[in-house]
Amino acid sequence: SGLSRDMPPCEAARYANAAAAISVTRHGGSSAPTDAETQEFLARRVQAAIAQDRERQATT
Repeated sequence: SGLSRDMPPCEAARYANAAAAISVTRHGGSSAPTDAETQEFLARRVQAAIAQDRERQATT
């Protein structure tokens, strides 16, 4: 977990939410994502947010 890695609470919560978002898309009891999967998910979300922000700025 993020807290066990000494992440600040806000960052640990973001990490936990990302892991949960991935796990609910899977079947079975071993649906927890790996650290790499969670980090990739977070990176994609950041890139998507940056793209949306740029798009909004271009239209204003």
